[in-house]
Amino acid sequence: MVSFLIDVYIAEGKVQNLRVPRDSAIAIFDVYEQKLLEKHGINKDTYVKSMSYYYDHPQKLELIYETVLDSLNLKEQQLREKKEEDVKLEEDKKKPTKER
Repeated sequence: MVSFLIDVYIAEGKVQNLRVPRDSAIAIFDVYEQKLLEKHGINKDTYVKSMSYYYDHPQKLELIYETVLDSLNLKEQQLREKKEEDVKLEEDKKKPTKER
């Protein structure tokens, strides 16, 4: 469930960045969601039932979301670090050979 939810939140972020009308965003996300369900071997009914269970057991849901949030924060940090490294490499390429 955790890895699926991580992928769902990443997909939501990608769709939000598209800056398309709401109805288009919903349609695009539905495609993402279906692909993620397939990727994780989950059918929609099982997903809905699982979420319903966790909504009835908020302490368990909170633990799941803590893990999801920690994982997303780590991924974000890694992306920032990679971006900083890429920027530095590009800046180094622009410097004359003697300055490198």
